[in-house]
Amino acid sequence: MALVVNKKLKMEAGTITTQLGHATQGCHRVIRAMATGAASLASWDQKGSWRTIVKGKNAAHLVALET
Repeated sequence: MALVVNKKLKMEAGTITTQLGHATQGCHRVIRAMATGAASLASWDQKGSWRTIVKGKNAAHLVALET
């Protein structure tokens, strides 16, 4: 799972951590609702449930990272 933080929002570290937790829960809900979601989550869990956090400079940078 890769999560990107928009640094232009200038959030405090605690706020960023909270938002990343919410994002992770949201991803779980969406994936679980997919037809292959349970298998995907099981595979992710077996591989250590890795999350990668990266910085995005601004909204344009976030769009560039997505493509």
